[in-house]
Amino acid sequence: MLLTKQQKYLLAVLEKLGCAEQRQLAALLQKMFAFSSLDDAVRVTGACVRQMQMGGLLQISDNVSHCGERAVSQQIEAIDVMLELSAAQPESFYAVDKHILLRFSLGEPSFKQFVIVSGSDPPPEHEIRQDEKIIALLPDSIKPEAFSYTRPVIFAIRQESGTHRFFARK
Repeated sequence: MLLTKQQKYLLAVLEKLGCAEQRQLAALLQKMFAFSSLDDAVRVTGACVRQMQMGGLLQISDNVSHCGERAVSQQIEAIDVMLELSAAQPESFYAVDKHILLRFSLGEPSFKQFVIVSGSDPPPEHEIRQDEKIIALLPDSIKPEAFSYTRPVIFAIRQESGTHRFFARK
């Protein structure tokens, strides 16, 4: 199957992330290929994903594309946080596991590295690199005091609008 540049990019993104919603793929595609509107990126993403699904390259369930892996709701939320913080233009990104959900970095002018961890099942602090800023997805049932990390942690709470509110404990 011959793939377009956009399809190759989407497959590379899904390889790094494991799964993503089509709206998330469209946001990344818009920035990468400089679409003038998100509507155009959504349209192109939909066409690319349908073709790749028909060719057997993708599986789709509940508007989530993935390459043979089950989509995890915390993974989808971690991608949302990355898109919010990077304005859909992360320098690099990749999924890790169910404890360390996602690592990503922002490019120039202020290079920063982030790690997004599960608030309900965080990894031991020694698994997080010293130069990474820690973001914990905080479910309603978990309180910030439950984190015993010695380093500062930024907590992300999903709001009803779908965006996140960020705060750090002192």
